Amino acid sequence: MQHRSGPPTPEPLPSPESLIASGQYLVDCPSWLAFLGEDKRMKYSNHFISRNDKIWELISTEIRFVDLLLVIRDVFLKAFLPKRCDSLDLAENLFPHIEVLLDAHTRLLYHMLAEHTATPDHVAKNFGRCFTRVLTDEMMNRLVEAYGALMFVQSSLSDRLGRLKADPAFAERLSVSSWPFVT
Repeated sequence: MQHRSGPPTPEPLPSPESLIASGQYLVDCPSWLAFLGEDKRMKYSNHFISRNDKIWELISTEIRFVDLLLVIRDVFLKAFLPKRCDSLDLAENLFPHIEVLLDAHTRLLYHMLAEHTATPDHVAKNFGRCFTRVLTDEMMNRLVEAYGALMFVQSSLSDRLGRLKADPAFAERLSVSSWPFVT
């Protein structure tokens, strides 16, 4: 099941930033019909409009998710000091496999935008192809591992924070009223 039909993903893949910029119209406009113009409403059935609005929402959500992954990578991970041999790799421990997630979702966004812009009216005839091109067996295994590790880390951090908040002395230190710079 490794070979998927359709055009291959280009190598090198366009940057996530350029894909976000090219799909910005999806984020800026609330729906497919609003993009085309309300005057076109009578040309299409309500079911057809609803279908395309859902696809519009799916792509704009993927754009926002790729943007969030970029923020995590560029703001949080680059803020950590480089890993030393005698220290923990905080970036990998807090956000494991972030590059795998960013790569997979960038590939998915590339195919979603290609399918969506293939016709002048932005109607995706077969949107499932976007997923079958990207979600190979290998990619699905990598995503399961990446999301599993991320969920484990986030769950562990939440548990630890909960235990710390249960400690009255530590909870007092965490309270905003004890911070000297907050008025």
